[in-house]
Amino acid sequence: MNMDDWAVHPRVLSGGPRLPQIVAAAGKEFAERLICYAAADVPTKNYKDLEAKYATILKPPVIEFAVFFCDAARMRLNAMQADGTVEDTDKISAALEKQAPYKRVQGTTRWSGMKEYRSDDRIPTSASIGMIKDGKQDIIGRMDY
Repeated sequence: MNMDDWAVHPRVLSGGPRLPQIVAAAGKEFAERLICYAAADVPTKNYKDLEAKYATILKPPVIEFAVFFCDAARMRLNAMQADGTVEDTDKISAALEKQAPYKRVQGTTRWSGMKEYRSDDRIPTSASIGMIKDGKQDIIGRMDY
């Protein structure tokens, strides 16, 4: 494949927050215009705040997938704090359900799943769509649920 083909037919990558390694392996020239899944919109203020907090505890860099774990932990801790218990799982579950809509690192989410699974016990998450430009990921779109 030559670069003219690549420019006309960009490739899609799915699954992974390690774009610097992909660019290094493929070469900057061949990684150009690669369309990729991005777990987080890294340049946003919320993500930068998460990175700063992470760096006070663990060695950077934080991987993008951390947003999902951070949100899940924060939701559980907020539920425990709201009900004043760490042991009564029924109370914690009820408090979790009351949190919707929930402000996440990368937007707002809600409980869903009733239509598909007959139970609102899923938390949909948004994701970003990136494209490699000049060796770096540029967010070009967002998928919200």
